[in-house]
Amino acid sequence: MEFNRKLDNDSAGVYKAIDRGTGLEVAVKKISLTEQPDKEGLITELLILCDVKHLNLVNYVNSYLVRDELWSSVLSVT
Repeated sequence: MEFNRKLDNDSAGVYKAIDRGTGLEVAVKKISLTEQPDKEGLITELLILCDVKHLNLVNYVNSYLVRDELWSSVLSVT
């Protein structure tokens, strides 16, 4: 990932980035797994995002486990 800038003020953080593998412009949400109380809910959310493809919704690209963080990327709409 090549991070360009932070898109929000949330402590988790959503960043605009370029996925080096695909060249796609994506939004990446960094989620601290040590501070995530509902890991099962997080997995359920990712499984749903994997299956949903629609023109009016952001589309899931990939997730990465980096140290104690989960990086979830969707196609950027900004």
